[in-house]
Amino acid sequence: AMKRYILKMGEKSRMNRNPKFSYENWGPTFFSFKYLQFVLKVKWKRLEDEAYEGHPAPNTPVVNLSGEVCHLLDFMKDNRPLILNFGSCT
Repeated sequence: AMKRYILKMGEKSRMNRNPKFSYENWGPTFFSFKYLQFVLKVKWKRLEDEAYEGHPAPNTPVVNLSGEVCHLLDFMKDNRPLILNFGSCT
């Protein structure tokens, strides 16, 4: 039932039109114990990373274009504001 649901969501988002997106490549690992452990670990680490209006931004880890792990506030320069732009290339 879950496989049918995921594939139906793939149809809505048109992911199934991508020849490299095959359920057989990623589906069996999606509900594995290792995947569940990973998700819980990430969620646990991010519990404190919540942004509230008028409060300092969380200094979350990010990966730069070189693949190095740094922190969000490492990009601050002097007294200038840090502007984040989120988008998608799909």
